[in-house]
Amino acid sequence: MSEQPTLDPKVLGDFAEMLGADGPAVVDELIDTYLDDTPKRIADVDEATGARDLERLRRAAHTLKSSSASVGALKLSQMSATLERVTYEDPDAAFDAACASALRGELDRVQRELEALRTHQSVDQGNVGAHRVLA
Repeated sequence: MSEQPTLDPKVLGDFAEMLGADGPAVVDELIDTYLDDTPKRIADVDEATGARDLERLRRAAHTLKSSSASVGALKLSQMSATLERVTYEDPDAAFDAACASALRGELDRVQRELEALRTHQSVDQGNVGAHRVLA
């Protein structure tokens, strides 16, 4: 099984295209929300790990998995899915502090790629359509 890429821009491109004329603005809003909220979810993972709060850790991992998939952050989604699964299969192993660190490192890569994608969209397309750049 090959490793997931940090970001699959086709996910956002397909979403923007599906929404038609409103797509680029909705995608920008989705990216903004993701970039604002995701560090909080990783902080939740960190805090839940420190407090050994399995339910909070499970919820944070599940939210990270879903929100990351929605913006095409496939590797972060996969990592979060693994953490969520471990909370059920081996709860003691789920409290590994290195996990939050790995999630933060991947989020840094996702943030850079999303920002580069938006910069590319604004510069090359005059902000006319995320779906044209992202597709």
